[in-house]
Amino acid sequence: MLKKTAVPKKADVAKKAYDLKGNIVARRFELLARLRDLKADTSKDSALTRDRIKARLSLLDHTIKLGITDGWDNLDDAVKLKLNDWLNQ
Repeated sequence: MLKKTAVPKKADVAKKAYDLKGNIVARRFELLARLRDLKADTSKDSALTRDRIKARLSLLDHTIKLGITDGWDNLDDAVKLKLNDWLNQ
């Protein structure tokens, strides 16, 4: 007897893409706010933190620019993995 494999519904796929996009936008906003707060602090530690935040934002921008060519609903697995890794850093 063959088991039926679950085929994701289009609405489920769109919801997951929407959730990923929402999580990315929220995390990006948090990092930008943190970067803004650190600009006033001239200590060496703050400068290093600013550089790390800028590098993370740059990586995100690069991933989005090259990986999202057909909208958030049609991301390939490699891009989803990169974006999820970025969120988990």
